[in-house]
Amino acid sequence: MNDIGYFNGETGPIAEIRVPMDDRGAIFGDGVYDATMGYRDIVVDMEEHIQRFFHSMEQVRIPVIWSMEELSAILTDLTARVDAPSKMVYWQATRGTAPRKHAFPSAVKPNLWATVRPLELTPLDRTYRAITHPDLRYDLCHIKTVNLLPNVLAAQEALERGCDEAIFMKDGFVTEGTRHNIHIITGGGLRTAPADHRILAGIGRKHLLAHARQLSIPVLEEAFDLPTLMSADEVIMTSSASLCCAIGFVDGQPIGGRDPDTLRRLQQSLYRAYLAATGRKGQND
Repeated sequence: MNDIGYFNGETGPIAEIRVPMDDRGAIFGDGVYDATMGYRDIVVDMEEHIQRFFHSMEQVRIPVIWSMEELSAILTDLTARVDAPSKMVYWQATRGTAPRKHAFPSAVKPNLWATVRPLELTPLDRTYRAITHPDLRYDLCHIKTVNLLPNVLAAQEALERGCDEAIFMKDGFVTEGTRHNIHIITGGGLRTAPADHRILAGIGRKHLLAHARQLSIPVLEEAFDLPTLMSADEVIMTSSASLCCAIGFVDGQPIGGRDPDTLRRLQQSLYRAYLAATGRKGQND
């Protein structure tokens, strides 16, 4: 198949899957999600992503009705059925289907959605452009909810200005991007915003910090402001699809490019780990 969709056990091409109009995710954004890369029949870092997914469900009081084994089996099966070798695996749980009412409905089971479609990793051998944008989100950014309208609007503004990402600013400090965590390299060390309620602590962020420490690169989890970002030796964005990508322009101004060795060490370490996780030894395997 070219792509596949799933809703509560029903599968088919994404364009053919239908969901109820009273699904609370569609009406209220009352749901959580997670996503990662897939390669052939492998869902990359699946256990870490499912654990975060279950944690998100618990944080918003959606009952976790699937075991790790059950959800792993569903995602692995869906991933294997899409022909493209490299793909994005996405899944979400909503509180369920019920007539529109703000308070939780009673005796309703969560709905499980999933999609798998072709997607390649973001290339590591180029630099990317970003804008800064006020962070207008609420104080639950540490939960991976489907409430993404501020992200959508900021990403659209970035696109209209010929850029790849928007970097959120709150109270004078960098928080994260619309779909990436943002980091800087300065003085040979890696610095990133702390994992508090202002950011989603990405799995890609977690791996970047772990690899930096393995490479004896100092790590500082401390907020930084816009002048610090603009004067950094390198600026990096990470996600499941963007392992360690350099940002070369912010608001039209050239930035970074002053510590390519540290950047390259991190990129190579993370890419080798990704190849190993997908059962490959080299780029062409």
